[in-house]
Amino acid sequence: DCSETLVAGYLSMIMAEHFAHDQYIRISTNHTPRIIENVKSGKATLGFCAGYLPPHHGLMSLHLADEPFSIVSRHSLSQLPKAILTNDLTNPANTYQQAILSKHGIEPLMEMDSYTAAAQLALGGVAPALIPKSILTTLNITSKFCYDFEELDQLVRPIHICLRHSTYRSERVKALTESIADV
Repeated sequence: DCSETLVAGYLSMIMAEHFAHDQYIRISTNHTPRIIENVKSGKATLGFCAGYLPPHHGLMSLHLADEPFSIVSRHSLSQLPKAILTNDLTNPANTYQQAILSKHGIEPLMEMDSYTAAAQLALGGVAPALIPKSILTTLNITSKFCYDFEELDQLVRPIHICLRHSTYRSERVKALTESIADV
């Protein structure tokens, strides 16, 4: 089970090789809280999660990276915008973003369920949007539309693999986990 943005930004680079050798691999997409539920219940073998994991989830988790964000805007930005498009800040994996944005006087103008939609609205001139770097790459958004502000350097998106402890004993699972970690 996987975050949609991580499928697009990371898994798309490695999965063809794994599908060629393992006909049983299946990818489903969900938000991090649901991914955790699916891994805990056994519905998913492993989870590839974006954002903070809930405390006391009881799973083995491998922290892979902290992905930075950029502000995407059609219009030039010389300072932090006062309002931006964000992803859903009620999702427990994303709630940490609200405190950081508020600290700098930035209000969420609209909360989207898709970074792709937020990026496209920003490029269309609706409002600046907070977008993870992997999505910028996936959507081929050029640097002339991307703005990085020192004040938002602490705003990152943790990326984890999570799985049941017993599952990690499988060589298939270890190989896939290592491939994902190497991206």
